[in-house]
Amino acid sequence: TMRVGFLDGETFSVMLHHSATVATLRQAVSRALLLQPETLKLCYGGCVLSDERTICSIPGTDITAWTSRQRPQTNAELERHEEVLHRERANAIQLQPTRGWRLGAFFVWETLSLVSITTWAKIALWLGMLVGARHLQFGVPFLITSAVVLMFQNLGTRRLGEASAYTVFNDDFKPLPGQLQVADFERELLHQVR
Repeated sequence: TMRVGFLDGETFSVMLHHSATVATLRQAVSRALLLQPETLKLCYGGCVLSDERTICSIPGTDITAWTSRQRPQTNAELERHEEVLHRERANAIQLQPTRGWRLGAFFVWETLSLVSITTWAKIALWLGMLVGARHLQFGVPFLITSAVVLMFQNLGTRRLGEASAYTVFNDDFKPLPGQLQVADFERELLHQVR
C-alpha cells in the first residue's frame, strides 16, 4: 500500500502489487482523480521518481504528488470517471482517501486523556477566574499572582538529611557528590594532585 499525498494536504492510499512500476501508480492516481498522467509528478525523498522504477525499490510508502488539477466539468467526464473507478476496483487497485483529521483527532484525544479530570477542573476554574479578573480590569495582576503562586506551590520540601542541589542551602555549604567546585577547577588547571 502506497500513500500518495498532494501538496494541498489530500492523501490517497493505493494498493498495488510490489512488482508494479511508478508508471502504473501514476496511471492509477491520474485515472481515479481525472488528472492528466503526463502532468502528474511523483516524488520520494526530494527526488522525482522515474516511470521504470518498481514500487518495491522505493524504501518508504509515502509519496508526494503534484500537478495542475482541474476537476471534470461535464456529465460525460463524470460518467467516464465512474467507469474508470469501476474498472480499477475490478482490477484490485484500490484508491481510498485517508482522513488525516481522524488521526489528528485520535492523537489529541489520547494526549488529553493523560491529564486527570481534577486537573482539567482546576484549569477550567483558573480560566473562569482569569475571564472575571479581565472583566474587572485586573487581568495582568491576576496572571502575575498566578505565576508566583504556581512557583511557590512547586518548590517542594526536603526530607531531613537530604542535600539541596544548591550548596548555599546545605549545612556548611556542603556540595553534592560529583559537583564541580572552584577548588576542583583550579586543581585541574594547575595540574595539582589531590
